[in-house]
Amino acid sequence: GVDELTSATDTRVRGFGRNRNLDTTWTPEGLGLRRADFRELLGGDLAHNLALVDALLAGHGPDGLADTVALNAAVALWICGRAQTPVERLAEARGLLLGGAVRAKIDATREFFLTHG
Repeated sequence: GVDELTSATDTRVRGFGRNRNLDTTWTPEGLGLRRADFRELLGGDLAHNLALVDALLAGHGPDGLADTVALNAAVALWICGRAQTPVERLAEARGLLLGGAVRAKIDATREFFLTHG
């Protein structure tokens, strides 16, 4: 197993706080995702991983990896109360990742620090 949410594995979920009664298993299919082959999530050395991030931010990374990143973002929004369910924000998170918004934010942040740092 793995210790994080992925689109390639089932995830045992136990809540706390306002979600303290949650005790279930999430599957990729139950979240509206295609179950990815775990190989879609594998990285490599630094150069490979940087190229993978670049491809992902350009909308060309492995679908399973894009789904996994979007899933984790959607769950973070749910945990902090910005969604009623993780599924509610999943499509939005994927769209921001693959549509260029995340790349634009990273580029703007990099430019700010290069200019003002």
